[in-house]
Amino acid sequence: RQGAILDLLPLAGAELFVDLGGGPAHYACEAVRRHDGLRALLVDLPLTVEVAQGYIADQGEQERV
Repeated sequence: RQGAILDLLPLAGAELFVDLGGGPAHYACEAVRRHDGLRALLVDLPLTVEVAQGYIADQGEQERV
């Protein structure tokens, strides 16, 4: 199940989720969907971030990721 790793992270009450090597932003988008008030920062190579921006926009999470 995609995002199962997020079940193991103590994100309740967190303000920022930093996803190093975040790839296409699947985890970042899922994290902000699960936790109100959470923002995510995706860090990866420039071309990967460019691809991720498309996914983030498709998910409607541009304001939080």
